Amino acid sequence: MRPTLADSIQVLIPNLSPALVSVPFAQRLIDMAESLPPIVNGLIECQLGADNLQADISQHILIDNREPDILMRHIINSGLSDIPVWRRVHEFCLQWQEQSSLMHGVVDGIGFELDADACSRQPHLPSFFMRMKKDRHSADEKQSALEEGLQILFGKTRPFPWQDVLHRCFEFREARLIYIGAMLARNEDALRAEFIPQSAGSIIPLLKHIGWSWDESQLKALIEWLIQLGACINLLHVDLGSEILPKIGISCLCGVGPEGRPDWPTLLDHLVEAGLCLPQKRDGLLAWEGFADPTSSSITWPPDIIVQSLMKPDLLSIFERDISHIKILYQPGKPLAAKAYLRFGHRWLKPEECSMVINDVRQC
Repeated sequence: MRPTLADSIQVLIPNLSPALVSVPFAQRLIDMAESLPPIVNGLIECQLGADNLQADISQHILIDNREPDILMRHIINSGLSDIPVWRRVHEFCLQWQEQSSLMHGVVDGIGFELDADACSRQPHLPSFFMRMKKDRHSADEKQSALEEGLQILFGKTRPFPWQDVLHRCFEFREARLIYIGAMLARNEDALRAEFIPQSAGSIIPLLKHIGWSWDESQLKALIEWLIQLGACINLLHVDLGSEILPKIGISCLCGVGPEGRPDWPTLLDHLVEAGLCLPQKRDGLLAWEGFADPTSSSITWPPDIIVQSLMKPDLLSIFERDISHIKILYQPGKPLAAKAYLRFGHRWLKPEECSMVINDVRQC
């Protein structure tokens, strides 16, 4: 059988609380993961507020470890190359791996997001993200590299409605543009831009600089409230068209607890008190953290990883699970909403590392 990410997602699903994602939508996650290559590194996105029990899935692919080659083989062998969007992704990867290309120098990772709603309308169509290196390339070089990639992905040449706005994103010195997303599943030219702000105080000036023109007082109050809760704002998400769209996403990490571990329980308790997270969803999130190995899994281990393990007899294959971040969605005139992002990944452990991982999990 042809390996896909679905082989690994099936192993992870028993640890995904039905309070977060219902059984039918968990099965849909597996179905969506059938479209993706067997690279086990990504996120499951779920709503924390209203009784919305569906989820989206994303996958991260690095230029190291020949992961683009795995992706391109998957596109060909799975028949995805019959779909124009995936043919363009294949073309992107060919150009991205060309060491003389500007894209190779600027972009160090890509990612796919499969949205449950979009997949129900147009199966297999992803949103596509490019992650930029922290390097000495100029703003003009970075924009040129991104535009080169976006022209391939959208299948058309300039002008794009967001070109002037994108240029302003590179000009602001107190935040770093790290991700650009092309919403290919939505049949529109809008981009998702994700910034690492230098500080919480740089968020409003950044938005003003790039052209966000809505009332800032409520957003400023939200940022101050999150800081009071002990949250660390690590990413700012905005949508770019010919202008900046009103919805803003604020991604947060939790503070550190007394034992030096991430203190998700405290932050989630605050979100429950504020009505942004249902209590049962808080409990489901905290239950996600941990790891699985072939001896403890109730689901058959992915065949392709079993084959790899035959060549690594001194290493143990494990899947890790933890909470990546929480995103608060702000849109003028609408109630706040919260989402959680559950990270999953695969790694190989040496025997002496196994007890350390087990002890870490027991302390959670």
